[in-house]
Parts: sequence; C-alpha cells; structure tokens
Amino acid sequence: MDRRKALFALAIILSCHACQLAYFIFNEAPNPSWDESWHLANTLYYRWRIFGGGEGYAQWTRKFPLFVHSFENYPHPNVFYFLCSLIPLEYDGILAVQMLFLSILVVSTYDIGRRLFDEDCGITAAFLVAAYPLTLNLTRRYLIDLPLAALVALDIYLLLRTDSFKNGRQTAYFVAVFAAGMLVKRTFAAFVVPALAYSILKVLAGGKSMQEKTTALAAAAFAALCIRLSPFYPQFLGFL
Repeated sequence: MDRRKALFALAIILSCHACQLAYFIFNEAPNPSWDESWHLANTLYYRWRIFGGGEGYAQWTRKFPLFVHSFENYPHPNVFYFLCSLIPLEYDGILAVQMLFLSILVVSTYDIGRRLFDEDCGITAAFLVAAYPLTLNLTRRYLIDLPLAALVALDIYLLLRTDSFKNGRQTAYFVAVFAAGMLVKRTFAAFVVPALAYSILKVLAGGKSMQEKTTALAAAAFAALCIRLSPFYPQFLGFL
C-alpha cells in the first residue's frame, strides 16, 4: 500500500468514528457516570479559575457539593482539564474533544507501525486500535484514559523520530510531550519509560557518537525530572 492510499484509509477510519460520535452526542448521550461527573466538575473548575464569572469560591462550589474536596485537594495542573476548559460547551459538546485524542492515537499508531515495518503494518495497526471495542467506548466517555493512550502513542512515535537521539529537535518534542503526559495521569511514565530506557541503552552500548549519547542522557535526565516534579509523584510511587 502506498502512502496516499494509507492516508485515505486513515481518513475513512477517523470519519467513521466522527460520525458515530456525532450521532451519539446528538441522539444517545446519557447522563455522565460518577467518574465522568468528577472529571467534568474538575474541568468546569478550571474554566471558572481561568475565565471567572463574578462568583466567589464558596458560591461556585455549592454547585458541586460532592466534589468540593476534589477542588481543594487537586490544585495541580492537568493538561486534559485545561484543554477542555477552553471549549465553551457543556458535557455533550466537550465529548467531541475525545475525537482529537482518538486522531492522535490512530495516526501515531499508524506512524509507529510504518516506521518499524511498512505502510501495510501501520494501517493495520491503526485499524485494529480504532476498531477495538474499548476504544469505541472511551470516545463516548468523558474520561482521561483515551488522552493517556493518545499521548503515550504520540510520545513513542516521537521517540522513534529522534533516530536514536540524532535529531535534537525531535528529542525536544519527545520530552515536551513526556512532560505533558505526566500532567494527564500518573501511569503515563510506566508506559513510556521502558521504551525510553531501551533506546538509551541501545545508544550507550552501540558505539554511537558522543553527541548522541549526551542527548540520550539529557532526555533521560529530563524525563526523570518530569517524574520527580510531577504532582503525581507520590501516587506514582504507590502505583509502582
């Protein structure tokens, strides 16, 4: 399969998902579950902190009495909440942002398969990820699991694009997405660090140039710093 046909297939896959999500939003979207309500309340809290609205904190939190503890004990930034808080829509409309993360997941998976093997492998992997029942379910839920999967796939794709850390710009992109991923969910590092460790060991043991080794070690140091400075660090240690 050539590149043009592969991109056309990706467009069909994403278009099918966009159509089913639009139908779900306009015809079937139920009331959010408990976890979705918690994430939505946090998003609306972000929106209130960013844009205000003339209400005091005590007055605003009366709208969500069950989640007041979340607002007070969850003060650190979250990339997903921040992005969604910029969308001037409520629950049904905000669900559309999952299409963005699905696109990142599918395209990144395609590029990972293409770089490791060929176009056919890439498009097959993208189709399997998009067709997986859990993926379909997560596009219809206001949860952070799909953004987590999308950023993991994107970061591993960028890791491959560093070409064993020869490309400094792609390495910078990789560590930037790593930092963003650590501000989505604490388990992000558990999925990316093994691939990063393998790439670094491959560079150090493979007789690469000093520049490549230095770049690899710098990426490792920055990733370690992101984990240590992440507000999820205590929870991440508990996860391990």
